Amino acid sequence: MRFVCGQGMRWAWFLLLAAMLCGRWAAPSRGSENTTPPASDDAIAELIQLRVRQIEQSPGLDESTRKTLKTVYDEAQQTLAKVREWSEKTTQFAQTALHAPSMLEQTKAELAAQPAERTIVVPPEATIKEIEQAIVNRESELGRLRAELERLEAEPKRRAAQREQNAQRIGELRQTLSKLGAELQTPNDGRDPLADARRLLSWVQHRAAEQELLAIDRQAAAFEATAELLPVQRDLAQRRVVLAEQEIKQLQELVNARRQAEAARQAQTAKLDALRAHPAVRRLAEENAAMAEQRKEIAQRITALTSQLEQTTQLLHQVEDQFKRAREKVDAVGLTNAIGLLLRKQRDALPNISQRRRDLSARQMLIAETQLALLQLRDQRAESADVELRTQQMMAQLAGAAGVDSASLGPLVRDALRSRKDYLDALINDHHAYFDKLVDLDNAERRLVEATEQCARFIDERVLWITSDAPLQADDLRHGRDAAWWLLGPEGWAEIGRALIDDAVHKPAMLLLALLVIVPLIALRPALLRRLRELGEQVRKANCYRFSLTIHALVLTLLVSAAWAAPAAYVGWRLAAPFDASELCKAVGTGLMAAARAFFVIQLIYVSCRTAGLAEAHFAWSESAVRALRHGAGWLRWPGAAMAFLVASLDQQSNDRWDGSLGRLAFIAGLLLSSLALQRILRPGGGVFHQWLIEHRGGWLDRLRYLWYPAAVLVPIALALLAAVGYYYTAQQLAARLALTAYLAFAFVLLRSLLLRWILVSRRKLAIEEARRRRAQLEAAGDENAAELPTPAPAERDLAAINTQTRRLVEYTLIVGALLSAWMVWVDVTPALRFLNEVRLWETTVIESVVEKTPSGTIENRTVERPTAVTLANLILALVVLGMTVTAARNIPGLLELALLQHLPFDAGVRYACATVSRYLIVIVGLTTSCGMIGLSWSKVQWLVAAVGVGLGFGLQEIFANFVSGLIILLERPIRVGDVITVGEVNGKVARIRMRATTIVDWDRKELIVPNKEFITGRVLNWTLSDQVNRLVINVGVAYGSDTQKTTELLLRAAKEHPLVLDDPAPQVVFHSFGSSSLDFVLRCFLPNMDNRNTVLHELNSTIDRLFREAGIEIAFPQQDVHIRTLPHLAHALGLASADGNATTGAGLHAPTSAPTTGRPAPARYEASPLSADRSGDDNAAPPSPGAIAPPPGKPTLRFDSAQQPAHRRPSDRGSDRALDRSASQPASPAALRQSSDPVRPAQNASPEK
Repeated sequence: MRFVCGQGMRWAWFLLLAAMLCGRWAAPSRGSENTTPPASDDAIAELIQLRVRQIEQSPGLDESTRKTLKTVYDEAQQTLAKVREWSEKTTQFAQTALHAPSMLEQTKAELAAQPAERTIVVPPEATIKEIEQAIVNRESELGRLRAELERLEAEPKRRAAQREQNAQRIGELRQTLSKLGAELQTPNDGRDPLADARRLLSWVQHRAAEQELLAIDRQAAAFEATAELLPVQRDLAQRRVVLAEQEIKQLQELVNARRQAEAARQAQTAKLDALRAHPAVRRLAEENAAMAEQRKEIAQRITALTSQLEQTTQLLHQVEDQFKRAREKVDAVGLTNAIGLLLRKQRDALPNISQRRRDLSARQMLIAETQLALLQLRDQRAESADVELRTQQMMAQLAGAAGVDSASLGPLVRDALRSRKDYLDALINDHHAYFDKLVDLDNAERRLVEATEQCARFIDERVLWITSDAPLQADDLRHGRDAAWWLLGPEGWAEIGRALIDDAVHKPAMLLLALLVIVPLIALRPALLRRLRELGEQVRKANCYRFSLTIHALVLTLLVSAAWAAPAAYVGWRLAAPFDASELCKAVGTGLMAAARAFFVIQLIYVSCRTAGLAEAHFAWSESAVRALRHGAGWLRWPGAAMAFLVASLDQQSNDRWDGSLGRLAFIAGLLLSSLALQRILRPGGGVFHQWLIEHRGGWLDRLRYLWYPAAVLVPIALALLAAVGYYYTAQQLAARLALTAYLAFAFVLLRSLLLRWILVSRRKLAIEEARRRRAQLEAAGDENAAELPTPAPAERDLAAINTQTRRLVEYTLIVGALLSAWMVWVDVTPALRFLNEVRLWETTVIESVVEKTPSGTIENRTVERPTAVTLANLILALVVLGMTVTAARNIPGLLELALLQHLPFDAGVRYACATVSRYLIVIVGLTTSCGMIGLSWSKVQWLVAAVGVGLGFGLQEIFANFVSGLIILLERPIRVGDVITVGEVNGKVARIRMRATTIVDWDRKELIVPNKEFITGRVLNWTLSDQVNRLVINVGVAYGSDTQKTTELLLRAAKEHPLVLDDPAPQVVFHSFGSSSLDFVLRCFLPNMDNRNTVLHELNSTIDRLFREAGIEIAFPQQDVHIRTLPHLAHALGLASADGNATTGAGLHAPTSAPTTGRPAPARYEASPLSADRSGDDNAAPPSPGAIAPPPGKPTLRFDSAQQPAHRRPSDRGSDRALDRSASQPASPAALRQSSDPVRPAQNASPEK
């Protein structure tokens, strides 16, 4: 029911409000006046506001009730605003329906008035800047027109969706009206303010629902009224867009023409000025002419870019329109056979974007070069800003020249500088225009690539499992016969012959080049095969370590395989290359190139498996595998190439019946031939896996042979059945991916075998070098007449470890590469793999640098953050990269040794440092890459890393100090792996330098772990740092009375005759001192390194002993004097004491002739070995008497001096006696043997004990 809005009615509502505030409401009747509001929208709004004010001023309401009432009235006000909104829309829809006929006539008239083409008249006096500004304005208008066209094109779809939404909404509104009507029919006593407020809200909601229903009804009427108007409006918008594009194109052509004309005019003028210029200003005039020529070139580039941008933009719009129509058809009809055929045709019509990707990469460099040129031109323009100042400077430079008239030359210089300034301004403007075109073309081409990829992905995901043809029938034989006649008939081949002759006439150089390559390749094929066999015989020898022979054999294999494929590939390329080639030529050309590819791959397998070929001689494949591959590829190559030719040729032509008959039959035949070949190649009892199954009997491959072997044979048969029942396109796609997977598998197997061959050859080469080095050392050691010993080779390599590390790294890398390649091949057709890219784990942002045009028309580089999602595929790739990082870090030393370090003159320390630093770099790069794949870039975590680093630096400062010290050791190299060092009291050889500590192996084969910090902050003695030459010191004592001159000569002779003792520095013998019991000599000689120090010491001592014996020179025995204070019981037991207590002769022992007379006994003295450098005790003691009995060699001499027996013994005396006995029976300490009184270098007076 409608209500009449009037002044009297409004006053009636106010009186009703007053009665409500008094607390008495009259119960409404059940008439229609209780179901709808009895006033206008304005009156209801005023009533709501009045009630809100009364609520705020009423003291009798509690806070909770007041809040609830305000909430209800706020909702009523919002609902009332919706009532007004729907009322306005109702009016608009009604007006649209009312004026639709007149708008239709007006739009038709406007469309009829639009010209087919529009020519713009530009005033001749208009400058290039003005025309460019007009282009900018029209481009802005064109953008608005395109947006309007897109809105009109999307309007039918929007209206259809709106109708569906309105139909659902009408049902909901009717339910709402029924519910609200029931609530309003409920009686109300008017005493509850909250009930009154809710009742008013129900009235307003009822009103809103009615108004919305009315608006929906008016909207449906407007849709019906404008149904005929909408397509006319769309046509008019399309016409306006076309005309705007024509105007922009005309203006752009005009700008380019004027720019080229102006540049040519300036270039001509500049050349004339340069020719007529005064010699003093000729250089400046020539520079102006060069700038004019440069502007001419830039103008031509701008014209070419404009044409390219127009083509790219047009192609972009076509792809976007195709994509939009494809989605609309799929949404409207679904995936039917007709839609599948249409989508496949659209897929074939998409542009090839591989070349455009390369253009995008190259254009980035061109944009950077243009920016640099602009900066240089601006600098030159800034220098030329003040013409008068530059004129004065040039005149000052020319003032001293002969024949220069300043008065006449000044205006010439000034004019040349002004021309230079004008040329620079024009050149800068042209560079700006060129840069703008580059950026516009780059953006358009980038959008084209993205749109093409999106459209191709959309089609590929939907057309794979849609039938493309009807099942094979008997009628297909007739169509196949027609296709064969068209493809192989004499008329067609006559046309092909004419096309080839025409191509040879127009491009003879290309034909000549092809003949120069192909003819020798075919003629020399037998010689290449013989050479291939000879190489195989050479590499079979166990001492062959030349990897170049394998590379040579690989090249020969490729050349032999390409001998017959090259002519077919060239002919097919020349037939399909011309843009205006006939359909037959394009089809035959495409078929020949496909046949050449198939034949080359199969022929490569066949030639590789020939006798003494790559597989047998170089890669050492098993005999069963080589035989199976050779036989399978041998009979498949020619039929497979023929089937590939038929399938590709008929797929290229436009007759679908021919492609679905003869093309499909050839495809099925090719699959059946492939199945037969796989049956022969993969059979467990003699195929490629025969030897593997024997060696790994019981393994997974052996256990599952009854599954994978039938599956591999039956897959081509299944694809043939799919093609026969109508899924020809599906079978083609799957077969192509299976063939590509097989090619990749063979390529990875070939690459693995090639790398393993390289590892084997490199290891064999290292082993031979090590054997030669050891043999040279043995020969040098056996040559006693050698004047100088060669420098020893570096530390011996662990060839087994190098081989294991390299093989592990190569195999893991190839496995990862094979898996990634297979994933890239199958991701588009396998939903499970595509699912990895669709599972989003979390969102992140990436920072990109983009080149954009500002509203003012300038170009600027901006860094923007673009949101992106981290998918499950990103996480898997990050884990793969992390695994590759770990494997590479563990096994990189072996690969570096084989690939690089063995060819460089590095010692073991340098090689170890290179390997360790490479490990660190690989870990850093791998972690950075894997983290970047999951969105953890350095810019996001650098502050967290810094904070954690500071915390760890305090908590683990010793570990960090050791880590940094390890890096310093590797870079500064104060110690190296293999160096002999002394740290504290430990001598040994450096075995490993790790991140935290260094391992030293001492001469007892014990490993000492030393923190790296000790080598940086402490003192370290490195015996082999910069010079491995070390001195050997031998102390010799001869008996008194020996010939000292003869002793010196014999010591020098022993040193010079030893092959490992260096002649420079020469050995030296020094008569050191008169010892207590010997004449002490010191022999000093030098060794080239520390490797054989102990051996040389042993051999020199033996030689000295032999020479002294032969010469009759006695080596003095060391003497030990033991003074015993109280041993009465021992003397009594041995009968050595007389009644007066003095020592007597007895038991083979004699007292000294000159015994001490003092009451204090002399201390016991132990004479050290002849090699001791220092003596302890009294050096002035008298030698033993001539009548004394000499003790056995190596035993001390006991002499009892002043053996006064005390009255009693103390327990400490007994302990002293035992200690004395032990000291007398022990030899000199190693430290004493190492000491020298004449060191060669400070802090190097002792050699490390081995």
